[in-house]
Amino acid sequence: MPAILNSLKTLHEEGRSFKKKYKYILALALYKEAISEIESIPNGSDDLLQLEYDIYLDMAYSYKEQSEWSKADECCRKGEELAKKLQNEVKIAKCLDMQGETKRIQYYISGAMDDFKKSLEIKRRLLGSDDIEVSKSYSNIGTVNKMAGTYAEALDMYTESLKIQVNIRGENHPDVASLYCNIGDIYRNQGKYNDALPMLKKSIEIGSATVGDNHPNVAKSYHTIGLIYWNQGQYKCALSKLNKSLKILREIFGENHVDVATLYNDIGLVYDAQDKYNEALSKLNYSLNIRLASFKDNHPDIAESYHNIASVYYHLEKYDDAVSMHNKSLKITRAQLGDNHPYVAVSYNNIALTYCKQGKSDDALSMYNKALNIELSTLGDKHPSIAITYKNIGDVYRQQAKYDEALSMYNKALEIEQVALYENHPTIAETCSNIGLVYKDQGKYDEALSMHNKSLDIGLVAFGNNHPDIAMSYYNIGEVCHNQEKYDEALSMYEKSIEIIKARFGDNHSDVAEIYHKIAAVYKKQGKYDDNLLILNKLLRIRRRMLGDNHLDVATLYNNIALVHQSQGNYDKALAMHKESLDIQLKQLGKNHPNIAATYSNLGHIHSRLSEYNSALSMYKKLLKIQQSQPYGNDSDIAETNNYIGLACSKLKMYDDALSMFNKALEIYSARFGENNPTAAVYYGNRGDVYNEQGNYRQACISYKKSNSILCNLYVGYD
Repeated sequence: MPAILNSLKTLHEEGRSFKKKYKYILALALYKEAISEIESIPNGSDDLLQLEYDIYLDMAYSYKEQSEWSKADECCRKGEELAKKLQNEVKIAKCLDMQGETKRIQYYISGAMDDFKKSLEIKRRLLGSDDIEVSKSYSNIGTVNKMAGTYAEALDMYTESLKIQVNIRGENHPDVASLYCNIGDIYRNQGKYNDALPMLKKSIEIGSATVGDNHPNVAKSYHTIGLIYWNQGQYKCALSKLNKSLKILREIFGENHVDVATLYNDIGLVYDAQDKYNEALSKLNYSLNIRLASFKDNHPDIAESYHNIASVYYHLEKYDDAVSMHNKSLKITRAQLGDNHPYVAVSYNNIALTYCKQGKSDDALSMYNKALNIELSTLGDKHPSIAITYKNIGDVYRQQAKYDEALSMYNKALEIEQVALYENHPTIAETCSNIGLVYKDQGKYDEALSMHNKSLDIGLVAFGNNHPDIAMSYYNIGEVCHNQEKYDEALSMYEKSIEIIKARFGDNHSDVAEIYHKIAAVYKKQGKYDDNLLILNKLLRIRRRMLGDNHLDVATLYNNIALVHQSQGNYDKALAMHKESLDIQLKQLGKNHPNIAATYSNLGHIHSRLSEYNSALSMYKKLLKIQQSQPYGNDSDIAETNNYIGLACSKLKMYDDALSMFNKALEIYSARFGENNPTAAVYYGNRGDVYNEQGNYRQACISYKKSNSILCNLYVGYD
């Protein structure tokens, strides 16, 4: 029997060596071989039962890591039966720990918490309060609290666990280092980054001293520091720490390990935050390929990869691709975790975000409400995830101009966040900002400024002066000042915002372009044409670099520059800019697109100003052709264009054509709006001018009298 026992122990240890290398299939094959041999031995000794128990717990762990939950539970039950045969309650407690961990990974929070608390009760009763196993239970409960969003309770549990570990093992132990890392991660989730970083640095210091620099626990701490820098918008620092963690894990496990895949995934997310979408997709797809090779097709980590790739497609405005990826993620999540799971709610939330961008607001609301119902039933009504869903629903209502409903949702979110999160958490700043946006849309500018300033104050505490969220706060305050016609204050805020964005992302960033657009609008309202031109030309250079020379946004900018030149009387320059705009529009839209009509109109006006009436006539005729081709053409616009053609014909002494155009203008306009309005009076006056040029004074007099009669009727009683 001892020889057989030793042989089985060797088989078990070989399995464990594969388990440590994350080669679970190979490990399980050896475990099953050992179990098969044990079951063939009649009347096994306690030592054999002990070994069988250990193997079943290792099998449960391996199945858990492969997301084979039912098989993991079955192994736990067999382990518990063996522990009862051995009359060893501590071993029963360890089975409860494994069951709880399996439930935790599936996000069955209440079930996991029950198992961990039962385990803790057994351990404290049998082992006392100051035992390593008790410390592990506190840590397990802390991890469940973290998932539940009850960060204060999680911190208490981790701290209690740490106290026991330090009392027994001293500061310099790998498990102590792990607990400092966990505490640092709680502070990160609370937005207490200044508290988090010392914990994580302490974890690294202890880990390096006890297990060396190239250890998974040290890599985990660097990873968490990288996530903090990501949260703070310090993307270079984030990439530095994440790559440091990646280097350690690659040296330990090689390139194709699941933890390496997690690092590639998170590095991809940082690139996504930097708008470096090609780099993001490269890293995320690399991570996905490792996961596909390591797991079955329906593993939660693969679902996560599809979700993150979808996020990049969303930012690239490839919304159909984004929805496709989200649906892949959703299919896996539902198959693994069922329909009523928080991760399913996450998928519904993300699909809804994409529907919003596609203008499908009703579909988006349906998805958000599905997500909310799942979250309320699984997480309770005070979880931070529910606050996110309330905010998302609020965003839809704001887009629909349902401002009271939007405020209700945002305030529900804020109420949860103020309880669940640290008072200066960036998420609270975001919610205050959203409320400020609604007040701005309602024209409640003082209330809007109050909320945006609250958001700014929190952001400055959380991030310091140079974070993109601070730039957004300055921008939002600028928008309110702009609407209040406080132009100098608006410019000051816009300039603060753009300074941060340029320092963080460089000059050629979409947010830089957006703020230049707003600054140009302020200068336009102030009549500062030279300043306006300077900004518009900066904006043009950015758009051309970002979008190429033939993008419609570039065409719009040429048009806006032309309008400023027009206002200054610089008609030659205006003409050149409008022609640049027209060339792009013709390439992108074709010659009969309604958006080109405005450019033809502008060109016609400039040619008229330059007394180039043949060219003006050509532009106006092209404009009229587009207007008449539209199924729901605007009668007043068509009448106005006929009038412009009439004016050009008159200048060219094409009097019969001019009269024909003015008569058409009058016919169209009067049929739609009647004759008693200023526009009809202008058209009669123009017709009178042509008759006068022809020497037909009688008809000229009739037209002038008609024009004067309309104006007198309209303005009788006015001084």
